[in-house]
Amino acid sequence: MIKPIYFKMKKTKVCSAFKWTIMTVVLCLFNNIQAQGEQPTITSFSINSNIQSPNSASLGTYGAIPVSLYSGTAEVSIPIYQINEGNIPLDINLQHDASGVRVNSVPGWVGQNWSLQAGGLIQRSVKGRSADEFDVTRGNNNYNNLFPHFNYWDDYGNDCNNDYCSTILWPWWNQGYKYNMPILQRSNWSSAQNLYSIYLDSRKTYNPPGWFDGDYEWRNASSNALDLKKYQPDLEPDIFSFNFMGHTGKFFLGQDGQWKVASSSNLKVICDFSSDVVSPVSTPEYNYNSPPYSTPHVFTEKYREFPRVINKITMIDDNGNQFVFGYNEATELTFPDFFNQQYSPIISSAWYLKYVKNKFGSIIYEFEYEKGPYIGHFYLSYNKFSILNTGFYDSTLRYDFKAPGQLILPIYLKKIKTKAGLSIEMNSSISNSMKFKENDNAAFTLGTLNNNIYPSTNYNRQTYINDTFLGPYYFYRKLLDFTTLNPEWNAANDYFSLLKWKKLDNIAIKDANANNLLTADFNYINQPDRRLFLTGLSINTEQKYIFEYDRDNLLPNFLSSAVDHLGYFDGTPFTIPLTETNWSGYYNQRLTNPEAVKYGSLKKITYPTKGFTEFVYEPHSYSKEIDKNGVLINSVSEGIIGGLRIKKIINNDGFGNNYVKEYQYTTGINSNISSGNLLFKPLYYVSNINTASILSVPKTAYIYDINQLIPMVNLFGNTIEYETIIEKESYFNSSTSINNSGYNIYKYSNYSQFPDLAPLNTTVPDYNFKFPRTDKSFERGKLLEKMVYDNLGNLKQKSSFKYESNLDLKANAINIVIVDASYESYGSYNFDSRNERAMGAYQIYYSDKYLTEKTVSMYTAAGEITKLNKYTYKNYPLSLGTIANNGDLFKNTEYEQTVDGGIMKTYKYPFDFSSSIYNNMYNSRIISPVNGKTEFVIGDSNSPTSRTAISEEQTNFTEIVNNIGGVTQVPQAVLFKKGSSSAFQETLKVLNYDNEGNVLEFKSKEGKSVCLIWGYNKTKMIAKIENVSYNDVLPFVSNLQNLSNTGTQSNLIIALNNLRASLLSSMVTTYTYIPLFGVTTITDPRGDIITYTYDSFGRLKFVKDAQGNLLSENQYHYKNQ
Repeated sequence: MIKPIYFKMKKTKVCSAFKWTIMTVVLCLFNNIQAQGEQPTITSFSINSNIQSPNSASLGTYGAIPVSLYSGTAEVSIPIYQINEGNIPLDINLQHDASGVRVNSVPGWVGQNWSLQAGGLIQRSVKGRSADEFDVTRGNNNYNNLFPHFNYWDDYGNDCNNDYCSTILWPWWNQGYKYNMPILQRSNWSSAQNLYSIYLDSRKTYNPPGWFDGDYEWRNASSNALDLKKYQPDLEPDIFSFNFMGHTGKFFLGQDGQWKVASSSNLKVICDFSSDVVSPVSTPEYNYNSPPYSTPHVFTEKYREFPRVINKITMIDDNGNQFVFGYNEATELTFPDFFNQQYSPIISSAWYLKYVKNKFGSIIYEFEYEKGPYIGHFYLSYNKFSILNTGFYDSTLRYDFKAPGQLILPIYLKKIKTKAGLSIEMNSSISNSMKFKENDNAAFTLGTLNNNIYPSTNYNRQTYINDTFLGPYYFYRKLLDFTTLNPEWNAANDYFSLLKWKKLDNIAIKDANANNLLTADFNYINQPDRRLFLTGLSINTEQKYIFEYDRDNLLPNFLSSAVDHLGYFDGTPFTIPLTETNWSGYYNQRLTNPEAVKYGSLKKITYPTKGFTEFVYEPHSYSKEIDKNGVLINSVSEGIIGGLRIKKIINNDGFGNNYVKEYQYTTGINSNISSGNLLFKPLYYVSNINTASILSVPKTAYIYDINQLIPMVNLFGNTIEYETIIEKESYFNSSTSINNSGYNIYKYSNYSQFPDLAPLNTTVPDYNFKFPRTDKSFERGKLLEKMVYDNLGNLKQKSSFKYESNLDLKANAINIVIVDASYESYGSYNFDSRNERAMGAYQIYYSDKYLTEKTVSMYTAAGEITKLNKYTYKNYPLSLGTIANNGDLFKNTEYEQTVDGGIMKTYKYPFDFSSSIYNNMYNSRIISPVNGKTEFVIGDSNSPTSRTAISEEQTNFTEIVNNIGGVTQVPQAVLFKKGSSSAFQETLKVLNYDNEGNVLEFKSKEGKSVCLIWGYNKTKMIAKIENVSYNDVLPFVSNLQNLSNTGTQSNLIIALNNLRASLLSSMVTTYTYIPLFGVTTITDPRGDIITYTYDSFGRLKFVKDAQGNLLSENQYHYKNQ
């Protein structure tokens, strides 16, 4: 998780702050898999000795910029606000990608390389062929229609759904992964025999001579109707990546039909293919005899129904909290082919977080979205495929120069509502910054196959591409409901003028009564000839951040060909070699320019304190590289490649003091050899490859593509990694020379130790470079060793780390690609015969890489001091059991070595017990530890020779009716025993809960009864009453809650004082709040009130006692203020 930048504040104390001791009960909600090496907490109650007095809202320490050393990337984050309701924190912040600006990267709504983090999303990478893993069919009565589908026509335009159809069909379907998973469960799924069997099945659809559909194959439906279902099955699960509320990772559908999750968090995925899918949009079919000139011809035409798409995904953590993504307004839709929308199925490409629900069914956060105007994304494309045949075909040549793209129906966050009544509103408008234009690149107008994509007065140019009905007719449609005509388009406009991007103008945070608590305003470079760059952020008009960039005005348009291998600006457009003799020289046209690659990079942040951070970058370097077969080899000479790594970070506090961190990416402190490994070596040209498969005619192919022959989608991890990194620290100001503080050396697990694995089997060996390899990136990038040296070069501390992973957690996949796309002629048709398919079998891991051992050695004058910690884990269910493990991992033991033995802590979870309530807890995903035992052990930590009990803690549970009428398991009693005692002692017992899981009454170890009243929509404790039963306070509860929810603070205080006056024999402590800021008053049993006052930023200004005396004060001073 990217950490926030903080900056310094000056604090003046007038007198000591009092500590007001109270008793309160909170549930310990925690993530079972903590940061590596952290101790899990036993599910119980923690008795807090005081309500935490709100500290001044942290504006932070200037320059606390973390760096991902393994990738050399500075991780920059600007905090806007943090909310925590129901023990579920929600951070709102800006994050910056400091790896450099790619030319083809269109800025998001907060500017180039910035993103707003406020909730989260799931994104999907499509693998295989089918959209959303379904059976994408088109309604022929001969086939099962498991999902809505395309209507389809025969080759003469007849509607086959009206039972009138020629025998020649356009087979607009491909069988989805969901229905082909059994193929991957065969014992011989990856064998050459099985791959060849699938290959032969796919060839059965060929029956030339027949009719050609322009996109797929020769077809004769009457003779091959039974074989159509076998046509090129989808045998690869799509990969879904997520980033929300502190959780990151990926998931996919395994061949057993279960969702597999790869994440350091324990998460379960729910997505029902029968109830969580929808038809995305219905659009009109057009009459070919009545072409649309400026408006669609829709009065008598039917509507085309596209295949269903995934509309809802739910993820559940191990505390029972649910994170619900999608629904219509929060699902982003994409047409994969901008210029062929009519025949390009819509896919759901992203699902935004819609609801966060706690285990009691309450909605803690609700996110509202709005659909924006259409946007598009385009890229340059040029390829040639030359085949020298020895049999049926003549020599062939295919080439294509164009700028294809996607049409996207974007989603923008509009509002966040919290359970306590807060509202966070996002206000946006149309950006005036650089957009795609017709004259961006000649590929739009000069391509031999793509020169008719713009509307004009010529009907053929307006509506057809290569005898195919023009796709982009969604511009005729109204943006929001997809059913009302939108007259915005006309023949005089090109499609690009309709694409509009938005920018975020401000964020307003309001309380339940619509009072403004905080406003964040965003400032940009926003002009037609420039990219959208964020230049400033103002919070409540006073707290201002200023952002400066390196020569951002020199960046070209999005379709410039002045790019290096990875798409970063290199200052010189490449030229396309048109003959095979020049293909091999194209690589050198894409070399990285060490200066141009810096254009647009963030070079300085100035903070509200007037302190600042400066960034110095350099391009990546490497001494090893991956060849086309995935083998790490030594580079012929050390190289550089696009993207930026951080070289130096200078933090200035605004008073002339500079704190500097420098980074050296070499194999040692005195070495000049790069420690970088290039994990993606671009490949543009391959010659003399045999594309033949079994039973096919041998062919020799020459392939060239400007966008690399090895797909980058095959790469899950970084494009470059560093095995060793040196971090140097120093300090200086205007009056002192540089003071070196020493340096640290870091070593990481890397590709040389954990290389990706070659395909298990393939049908075309010469084509192996195109197939996905089994990815092992989850085992790389782990810190193996950290060595700390002083400024004299003496080793002061060494930390070593060991890890393990469960390699049984993997799924199967088969990649199918067309390798012979021979450009042929048949009569008056030109088409791709595509008569060869290559298949490669690989696997997908979903294991964690977890810490098992940590050793820290300190080197002092007295000698070496070593501390050893060990950790073990357990999967549940067992990975090889009858019920497959889908990615959950739990800490089993943790061991700390002592002089004469060691301390061992062992944890038990609900699934370790057989009672029904623990089974219900597991099924509800409430899987925190319920028992923890601490022992002194002698001998090896894995099999001690003796064990002596020290203590044991256990929590017993009960069930309550929750907020939605179901049941939820909650702690009922905390038990503790010391030493070898056989009897537990009860230390705390809960007598009553509300339906939100708030404790209403509990009894302490001494038998004292304590009652609690919860206000502000049951999110904050407003009263604690001791020595009374809940029945005695019940008559007051409703009025107090209503006043806290909707009334004024003065009326609430009056009502709380009446409560105190009515219960004179009890000890009553009361509280009021500003929900976003913190507690405003605490009134003790004597009636003395402590008042907390905040400024407009939510920072604590001062604290006063009942007599108005100042107890403490915080002053916030800025330079020159």
